[in-house]
Amino acid sequence: MINSLVDLYRRPVYTFINSFHHFDQEADIQIEMGKTTLTYHGKPLTNFDFSDSKADVLTQMSDVIVGLLGQISNFINEHTLEEIEEQLELLNAVQKENLDLLRRLVEKSYKKNIAFFHFIESVENRKKWEKIIYHQLQ
Repeated sequence: MINSLVDLYRRPVYTFINSFHHFDQEADIQIEMGKTTLTYHGKPLTNFDFSDSKADVLTQMSDVIVGLLGQISNFINEHTLEEIEEQLELLNAVQKENLDLLRRLVEKSYKKNIAFFHFIESVENRKKWEKIIYHQLQ
């Protein structure tokens, strides 16, 4: 189990050094991030900040997407592949369209840069994720 989420914040900072990262204010994360200085070629990486999501619409949008992906992750953890397949068959037209919109967003991001995706799921849960995202294509 993950003891601290700080590594999930650090990863994009050192993976995408030419990008700037705006993180939602999280006091515990800010404290932990402040304890270690990430460097690249001996220079500190300062390509991130913490902002109040109430004042930053892009952070708000990110929060919504991350929240949605978190709910899908919870669903995956709580259900078998067979149960997921059954639930997918019950989706109405609006739900299918919304899932397709999510699939297109995922694919667009994946095509832009595969490193945008950092899965810490089991192989079984990865199969469940793919079943949900690519359900309509089958």
